[in-house]
Amino acid sequence: MAVASRRQPTRTGSARTRAPLARRFQLRYLLAIALFAVMLIVRFMATAQAFTTVDERSAQVTASSEQESRLYRIADLSTRIALTDGDTTSLSSQLQVEAANLRATQRGLDEGDPALALPAVAPTEELTALLDGDAGLNAQVYGIADDADAVAALAERVGPGDEQLAGPASSIVARAPETAQQVNAVTALYDGELDDAIDEQRQAQTITVVIAVILAIVLVAAVFQPMARQISNETVSLEEAERQHRENNERQTFRNDLRQALEHVQSEHEIIDAVGRAIESVVPENRAELLLAEQADGRLQAAQVNPLVGAAGCPIDGADACPAIRRGQTMVYESSRMLNVCPKLPQHAESSCSAVCAPLMFSGQALGVLHVTGGDGHPPSPTQIERLGVLATETSSRLGTLRASQATELQATTDGLTGLLNRRSVENRVRSLLASSRSFSVALADLDHFKDLNDTYGHEAGDRALRLFAKVLRDGLRPEDIPARYGGEEFVVVLPDTPPDGARAVLERLQQGLAGELAEHGGTPFTASWGLSDRTTGTTFDEIVAVADAALYAAKRAGRNCIVSGTQPATPVAPVAPTIVAPAAPTVDGVGDDGHGSGVDGTNATF
Repeated sequence: MAVASRRQPTRTGSARTRAPLARRFQLRYLLAIALFAVMLIVRFMATAQAFTTVDERSAQVTASSEQESRLYRIADLSTRIALTDGDTTSLSSQLQVEAANLRATQRGLDEGDPALALPAVAPTEELTALLDGDAGLNAQVYGIADDADAVAALAERVGPGDEQLAGPASSIVARAPETAQQVNAVTALYDGELDDAIDEQRQAQTITVVIAVILAIVLVAAVFQPMARQISNETVSLEEAERQHRENNERQTFRNDLRQALEHVQSEHEIIDAVGRAIESVVPENRAELLLAEQADGRLQAAQVNPLVGAAGCPIDGADACPAIRRGQTMVYESSRMLNVCPKLPQHAESSCSAVCAPLMFSGQALGVLHVTGGDGHPPSPTQIERLGVLATETSSRLGTLRASQATELQATTDGLTGLLNRRSVENRVRSLLASSRSFSVALADLDHFKDLNDTYGHEAGDRALRLFAKVLRDGLRPEDIPARYGGEEFVVVLPDTPPDGARAVLERLQQGLAGELAEHGGTPFTASWGLSDRTTGTTFDEIVAVADAALYAAKRAGRNCIVSGTQPATPVAPVAPTIVAPAAPTVDGVGDDGHGSGVDGTNATF
């Protein structure tokens, strides 16, 4: 029992000794947790406030930047309203909208506006100095907005082109640049506040990290290790977010710059030049080329190469043979020795290489491919690959749109059967000649016995005759001359800077050319009668054509296959007898069928 009595106090004393230590450890642990919790709360509050401040300042910068453009739009609209003689209703409505937006945005910048995502914050002394006062930005902006409303209201009251509009419009135009400079100054201050907010955010992050390090040193590492890991992860996430934001900005900037560059050009040649500059910018050290598919047979032809290092030398000669075009997506090959590589890639001049192939597709049609090579196992970077894809997409969109527009314009201005200008197009061309002081002659041609040719050999033979005659006109005239199908079997030829005597020589040469074509290629023989006039025979194109038409009828009465001037007698020329003789094979070579009808409308059907 004695032993027992001696041991019991020892155990009791040990428990009493451990209890205060455990409680102190627990207190320290709870204190560490509390401190850490406080740090977290402060950190999250500071971060949230920092992000809120950054967002608010960003909104102010964006809104203030838009004010400058809006001022110039108001000045432009006011000027157009003052100068135009037409209906200004649409311009006045636009001006009122711009003025309202200008006023609302400025009020939001000054007082805050939740609808515009603009905060209500007290301005700095510098901002107050720029905004307030009789000559401050607020007064200038509201004054321009009021003047814009006055111009719009005055335009509705006095009508377009009234002299009363000149004064208010001139006042807006005169004040807009100075006000825009003040807007730029205010925007710079807002931008400075944004930079300060970002710096404060970074400082808050730095302070948080420093506190975490100090607490990690002072307190038990095991207690703070999870939180230290969290801080590290969040810091990495923030840096990653900033990196992604920067890359997104660079990506969007590249896309916008490329799109603007392609929008500024007006021809396919200029598009190809812009692509060359883009290739040089995206992959300056890689061989690259733009291959475009021929519209006739789909063969790929090099249209552009990297101006710095040259072409990649793709051996594919047809769009159907390109895997990227067939799949309609960008293909990346790290090495030409890969198993699933493009079959043509190992045929490059280099022993081995990597490659990126970005197809140009528009409305499901293959326009070509952008082909870039690099070192074996070292293809272009992901950023470069992405930009090559953007380049291919934007180029195909602009090129396809341009080609579609050109095709539509060609269909609207040309005759589908002969490929010559149609009646409306030649009338527009002559209208320009009439507006100038240039002399010109007008010849009206009609195919002889065309109705008999159609009735005897069918409309196919008639179509071939029309196309052959059109070919003779194209081959026998100067580039500046204007041949056109006027309707049915009638053709008109406008000869700028050509007197009647010279025009007669041209028509005789065309008659000889027609006879030569028929003699060389065979087919159903036919002739044409011509009526000739010139600019002096009328003041309008219709009057000039009427003189040529009367001469044409005289040529028909004179025996056909001859040339008659509006004031001269018929002079028959007979290189080919007008009698229709059935050939062994009634075809007209040199032109191809396109499936159109003969286009005979009954005009001069008896001739």
